[in-house]
Amino acid sequence: MKNFKKLIALLLAVMMLAYLASCGKELTEDKEQTTVSDEREVKTKVAVLNGPTGLALRKFKDDRSYAYEVEYYADPQEIASLVTKGDVDIAAVPLSLAANLYKETNGAVQMLAIGALGVLKVLSSDESIKSIADLKGKTVYASGQNSTPEYVINYILEKNGIDPEKDVDIQFKSTHEELAALATEGKAEICILPEYFATNVATKNEKMKKVIDLTAEWNKICENEIAMGCYIARKEFIAENPEIISEFFEFAEISTNYVKEVSQSVNYVIEAKLFGTMDEAAYGINGSNLAFITGEKMKKIAASDFEIFYSMNPESVGGELPDDAFYYVG
Repeated sequence: MKNFKKLIALLLAVMMLAYLASCGKELTEDKEQTTVSDEREVKTKVAVLNGPTGLALRKFKDDRSYAYEVEYYADPQEIASLVTKGDVDIAAVPLSLAANLYKETNGAVQMLAIGALGVLKVLSSDESIKSIADLKGKTVYASGQNSTPEYVINYILEKNGIDPEKDVDIQFKSTHEELAALATEGKAEICILPEYFATNVATKNEKMKKVIDLTAEWNKICENEIAMGCYIARKEFIAENPEIISEFFEFAEISTNYVKEVSQSVNYVIEAKLFGTMDEAAYGINGSNLAFITGEKMKKIAASDFEIFYSMNPESVGGELPDDAFYYVG
C-alpha cells in the first residue's frame, strides 16, 4: 500500500513538472513571438535621398521595417514636397534644403542630425586637370543645382579666384544618377559628383579618374567642417513622439556606424547592389564621409555653413539664417 502511494505521488510529481514545463515553453514562445512580430499599426515614414545618407540608413531600413517605412528618392525636391505636405515624418535632405524648408513651413520642421560631411569629388578623363585652377575655362558638369553641392562648388571656386559664372561653364544635371550615367558613358569629360556615385563612375569608366577632393579644398579655406546631408523631422511629430525620435537617434546611429565599418559592411552593401566589387565598396564607403552628429556640435557646424551660404546668396538658406528653434538639441 505504501509503495502504491509512493508511485501515485511520483506520477503526480512528473505530471506537474510536465505541465509547468509546457507552460514555461508557451510563455517563452509568446515572449519571442511578441519580440519578433512587434509590428506597428502606424509606421514612421522616412524619406531618404539616394547618396551618403541613404547609404547610412540601409541597415536601418532592413532591421527596423516593423516600425519604419523608409523610401528612397533621386530628387530632393520630391522629398521637399512630401515634407511640406506633411506626408513624411523624418527626411534626409541636403543641408541648404533643410534651411529652406524651415522658412517655407514657417518653422514647422527641425534639424535632428548631420548625416554626411564633405563628399564631393571632381572626376575627369582629361589628365591636365589636377587642381582647382585647372578648371578655369572648362565645361564642368555637376548635380545639385540650387542646393548644397552648388554652394560648396561656388564657394571653393571663388576662394580660388575663379568666378563660377564667368570663368567656368557649369552644366547642371537634374540628379546625381543622371550625371553618373553620362560620365560613365564618357559624355561628361569633367564632372563633380558626391560619393558613392563618384566611385561607381570611376569603376565603370577607367578613363574617369578622381582628380580633386573638394572636401580637402574646403578644408584649406575654411576651419569649419562642411555638412552635406542632414536629417529633419516635422516639429509636431517630434513633440508628439519623443520616444520614437529617441529610438530613431539610437538605431540610425547604429546603422551609420555599421556601414562605416568597411570590414563588416562591404558584403552587405554589395548585396544591396550599390557596388559591384569589394574594392569599389570599400572606396565608396570610405569616401561617403558618413556621420551622425547631434546636439550642440550639429548646431555649430550647420550654423557656420549656413553663414557661408548666406554670404554668397541669401536665398540659399531661405532669405535669412535659421534661428535657434530650428535645431533640435534634445
